[in-house]
Amino acid sequence: MPKRSLAIVEVTPERELEPPPSKRQRVNPFSTGAQPSTASSTGRPSTEAAFPGTGGNGAFSETKAKDEDASCDAPEKNDEITRIISWNVETPVPFLDLRDAKSSALLASYFKAPPENPSLKHSFLRSFLKEWKWPDFVCLQEVRARPTDADWKDAMRAAANGVSRMQRDGEKGMRKDGGPTYTAYWALNASSRGQRRFGVCTLVSHSWVSRIRQERTVDWDAEGRVHILEMDGWPLINVYALNGSDYPWNDPRLERDPLAAALPQKTRNERKREFNMLLLREVQDMQARGLRPVLIGDFNISLTRLDCYPRLRTEAPHSLARKQFNEAFIPQAGVVDVFRHVHGGEKGYSWFAKGKPVGRDCARVDYALVDRRLVEGESGQEGRVAGTGYGGKSEGKSDHGVVWLNLRSMRDLKPAKSTVKEVE
Repeated sequence: MPKRSLAIVEVTPERELEPPPSKRQRVNPFSTGAQPSTASSTGRPSTEAAFPGTGGNGAFSETKAKDEDASCDAPEKNDEITRIISWNVETPVPFLDLRDAKSSALLASYFKAPPENPSLKHSFLRSFLKEWKWPDFVCLQEVRARPTDADWKDAMRAAANGVSRMQRDGEKGMRKDGGPTYTAYWALNASSRGQRRFGVCTLVSHSWVSRIRQERTVDWDAEGRVHILEMDGWPLINVYALNGSDYPWNDPRLERDPLAAALPQKTRNERKREFNMLLLREVQDMQARGLRPVLIGDFNISLTRLDCYPRLRTEAPHSLARKQFNEAFIPQAGVVDVFRHVHGGEKGYSWFAKGKPVGRDCARVDYALVDRRLVEGESGQEGRVAGTGYGGKSEGKSDHGVVWLNLRSMRDLKPAKSTVKEVE
């Protein structure tokens, strides 16, 4: 892949907030340490170049993949299957066309030079969706837009539909490439100060848009970390949880409050645990209304030693958050880590440290947590989980791979009876 002229100046990845060198580090995705992309025999981008020894599934193995010719294609999909994928993009700038953005004064600091081939910028995301067999839902994290960035959001819509930002044709139904059109829904960081951070975006294929009963954020988060789509019988929750540290946590809602400086300030570790409990209550509230939650995204926590290499962070703040998540959140929310449910002790990682040989520093921090009733079945029906896994489809643009989830027969799901356990 030729060197890119695009440079990200203002964006600073969240994990850089943690003190080096023991914490996980990121580098600019366009630095010389970024992995080049290659093409497979099928003509599709090969993930083996980005994740050698994985067979293209983003799950590092200490031994060479058994099937040297294993395809990196996404699992097959039919009309019965609802496919959800989640990807922490680190920043969407590499695949957004912002050349003619009206808010150019706000975005100028993101560019040192014009892109070499602007047409590729609004084709990458569309090609990515095609490779994944046109997912029904695409949950993206670290999209970094602000609520006022109308051009940024418009560029995301255009990129998902494979058009330039000024094109408006084909926004409903199917496009000429055989794929559906996508609608974007957002939860964005309300902060107007400093760098653009955080934010999530959920892309929804045309056939599901009319099935959305409610689209919302949550009143206890202003950083753009939680977005919820409620359908009949189930909600999809796009999550970008905090990465804990001892640094102060700043609430965007208090930025303009002159008395805020006098208030006791939480650390990011404290807010992380508080965030998890607030999310738990949100899940339980939806279950009380007969919904079966599906949570997917970057939870910024590894659940067991099996989920990290070379080591699990066992320092007190991290172990406390892990204990809370394993012993309170998961059982009280009545959800299942479906990767472990389906694959048992198989190794699978979703985050890979850049600047290091692949597999030397990696973790499973992105996952799908699915209501137990959807996993085990109810009322004499079989469970609805048809498959899940990880795929290294990021082509070096992010330090995260994709987590995918296939669910069957979700279109005919109806609300269920509540089975809620109270938070202790």
